[in-house]
Amino acid sequence: MSIWWVNQGRTFDQEQAAGILWAPKADKNGHRKSHWNTMIEVRPGDSVIHYASKVLALSVVTAAAIDAHRPSDLSDDWDRDGRLIRTAYRQATQPVLLAEIPQQWRTGHSSPGDPFNVGVASTRAISSDLTMTLATGS
Repeated sequence: MSIWWVNQGRTFDQEQAAGILWAPKADKNGHRKSHWNTMIEVRPGDSVIHYASKVLALSVVTAAAIDAHRPSDLSDDWDRDGRLIRTAYRQATQPVLLAEIPQQWRTGHSSPGDPFNVGVASTRAISSDLTMTLATGS
């Protein structure tokens, strides 16, 4: 089982209501992003931390990624072709601010998909497998 972090931003409400995560395969200019491609690594039973200005929910993946067109209620900022994961959301009873996550869990990462990298903060797809970080605290 893996633990994933996803920055959803303005798509959180729509994706939570539908019980999905969706990411484009490329942006409108045809550029692919590594964190969008990570969708194919997510497996049923994996856990997801949903972040949109704060941690708003946790979920368990119920179905692996499939090719899917962008849901009509999501912004058309991205290409139409993408991948969709089904997941069972559980709303956080107390949202968690990024600053409340221990500093040692948020530093020392160097992967391009590091969700705590300031340059990646605006990503909206699954960006990193945090299994080892959260399990070991380092």
